[in-house]
Amino acid sequence: MIWFAILLSAAGWELHSGFYVAPDPGAAWRLWALAVVLLLAAYPPAAGRRRSPAAYGNTLGCVVVAGAVIVSVQFLFSLGYERLLVGAPTLDWLAPLIWLAATLLGYDAGIGEGLVHIQTQQQLFSFSLGPEKFGLPFIGLVLLPGAVLLYADTPSQRRFWQRLALLSGAALGYCVARLGLLVALFVDYEKLSVFWQPLWLVLQFLPLVLLLALLLPLRATAPVWLARWQPREAAYAGLLAALTLMLTVVGSYRPAGEKTDVRVLIDDAHSDWAWTDVVFDKFAFNRKATYSYTNLVEHLGRYYSVEVNRDQPLTAALLSGFDVVVLKTPTRPYAEAEIDAVERYVSDGGGLFLIGDHTNLFGMTTHMNPLAGRFGLRFEDDDTFDLASGQPSVLRNSPLNPHPIAQGLNGMAFETSCSVVAPLHADRVLVGYALGSELVDYSHINFFGNMAVDSHDRYGVFLQGAALDYGRGRVSAFTDSTIFSNFSVFQEGRAELALATVAYLQAGPSWHRAWWWLLLVLAVAALGLALRKRWVHASLRAGMPALALALPAGLLLVKLVHLQLYTPPEPRDPYPKLVFDRYFSQYELPSMIEVGGGLREKSFDAFFVATQRMGFVPRIRRDFVDALGEGYPFILINPVGAVYTRHAAAVSAYLRSGGSMLVMVDDKGPFHSLNALLNEVGVGIVPKLPGAGVGAGEVEVVGVEPVALPPEFAAAAGSVPAVYRTEFGRGRLVLVVGAQYLSQERMGPVFNNPDEAERALYLLEYHLIDDILLQNNAGETPAVGVLSP
Repeated sequence: MIWFAILLSAAGWELHSGFYVAPDPGAAWRLWALAVVLLLAAYPPAAGRRRSPAAYGNTLGCVVVAGAVIVSVQFLFSLGYERLLVGAPTLDWLAPLIWLAATLLGYDAGIGEGLVHIQTQQQLFSFSLGPEKFGLPFIGLVLLPGAVLLYADTPSQRRFWQRLALLSGAALGYCVARLGLLVALFVDYEKLSVFWQPLWLVLQFLPLVLLLALLLPLRATAPVWLARWQPREAAYAGLLAALTLMLTVVGSYRPAGEKTDVRVLIDDAHSDWAWTDVVFDKFAFNRKATYSYTNLVEHLGRYYSVEVNRDQPLTAALLSGFDVVVLKTPTRPYAEAEIDAVERYVSDGGGLFLIGDHTNLFGMTTHMNPLAGRFGLRFEDDDTFDLASGQPSVLRNSPLNPHPIAQGLNGMAFETSCSVVAPLHADRVLVGYALGSELVDYSHINFFGNMAVDSHDRYGVFLQGAALDYGRGRVSAFTDSTIFSNFSVFQEGRAELALATVAYLQAGPSWHRAWWWLLLVLAVAALGLALRKRWVHASLRAGMPALALALPAGLLLVKLVHLQLYTPPEPRDPYPKLVFDRYFSQYELPSMIEVGGGLREKSFDAFFVATQRMGFVPRIRRDFVDALGEGYPFILINPVGAVYTRHAAAVSAYLRSGGSMLVMVDDKGPFHSLNALLNEVGVGIVPKLPGAGVGAGEVEVVGVEPVALPPEFAAAAGSVPAVYRTEFGRGRLVLVVGAQYLSQERMGPVFNNPDEAERALYLLEYHLIDDILLQNNAGETPAVGVLSP
């Protein structure tokens, strides 16, 4: 029963952590509850005793202690797996064993470049052999708690090592056989998800658990569970908890810098991509302008002193004038002397921000890695994507203690990143869960593969951002340059990531890190004490739970400290902002590889980025009432959802106090949420009843006055939305009925060069915001021809 409880608990951790699938805490808790039921069955009240409360209490105590040990070990293993095995190399030594298994099953198999190849009559299948296909971390979640409980069950050290060898051998043999069988099954059925879906993993490892239950049964009457608690157990638990707490705090704490005028250098001399000197305004329409870093440089300059190096080599003299240096997307190699200068600069206290991209695009990885390698970092030649959908991944931060760079970025979407390999002591800043990773495909125009996991691809947990201390300085590596391009930089979390990285890098290591090594020695000594047989009761019954409780407590404590220290920087001067609602609004800002299909009618990326062309910084907000309270111009697109009194009151108060709100809705609705939000303003859209002279779908707009648009817009675009306006208090409400005319379907993809009709819609947007909503250019009617190339 105990082995089966461990198996179910391991499945619960898989679902909770989301290594390979989206997290499902509800299912995880159900599995853990079932594991508790199995433990209750494994520890019944002692036979022959009357079922007294004391007997049931003894059973409950055994279940609590055993469960605590199982969960503690699995929790610690999960944390260790993320640090030790993220981006782990392939297990090439498995190739001959899998080849032998496939050959014995009658397949035409071979080995090459660490892959196992199987030739069928239809095609050639190639299999990578990473830890994920071998069964990690699931098999570790089963074996490690079992080994700990086995230690408690075994009366002598010698006997324990014999049983541990049997456990390891049985597990290794089973995992190899399982992998060989799954490879063979995939050749016939081509269903790769059997390697990682939790249900399949439980079924696949169930025979192993049955085997272990027969060969190495865990006794429910082990003295470790039934013995009375001793005073030394409490003392040991307190000692280990205190050491763990101090070790966690000292090891996780990162001091913040105190400089008020941070000097930043962005190197453009080695990059013919993500340009910093390209004009990006109302009239600049081309892919180069859209992909440039113009807005990023401007935005960083609102908070820090920013300069761009356009043609000078990286020398000590140049670098010494700056606190943080940004090296991005190199398409030309760095000279050895430049690499030496950068290394010395960081060692002397400088901050270095390395920005790479997917699949060695334009040789970026080739040129970056000689420099990154000086700090133990390596950008990979791959691209990553969500394992389930094949779409760009979304950041899922650890709730315990996100890195200072990543705090507040949960839910940030990537475009397409590569992965990065970092040394053991480096911070895991951005960890991607449930990702697929495919190597560069030079036959594709952008070196992508098919953006779907194949048998030769890796999958699981990958590192997308790392940071480390080097000498007296800091280095940060990030793997998706595209999110800082003009068409992407102001989507959720991206500009914040750039600002937070610069803020983090301007501070260096502190003396506190030396204490980490002293505490580590003491903690290892305390754990070593647990290996003595006379201390086994204390180490298992008290030490493991204490360790598992102190570790998250320390992480949460550091998280609270970091939230106080690493606050968003303050701009040096105010700058114009527009707020795009995300609480009620229904619209998409797709990645560059998601464009197309039915998504285009729901996408407003071109409309969004056009506000940047006008000189605004668009901000996406999911806190409706608080966002209105800040008073910036507010844009609401196709609102849907339950509207409460506080929402309508916030709209009314915002307009009364002088706010400017642009509301856009498709001409076919729905209108219910919009009417509820604007109820206190006296504005609404009412569908007309079909009848004489009234067509289906016609609406009546009440409480506003129509705005006559210049006829040039309709002439060039073909059709345009209806626009209405009203004054309320000191504010202004502009209502656009026909939002679909300003979607990607009509304005075109954000990074394309628009045609004449699309240019007219851009001009219409400028007119809506500048002339009608904000009246910055009152009395001026822009001409459609202005946007001609």
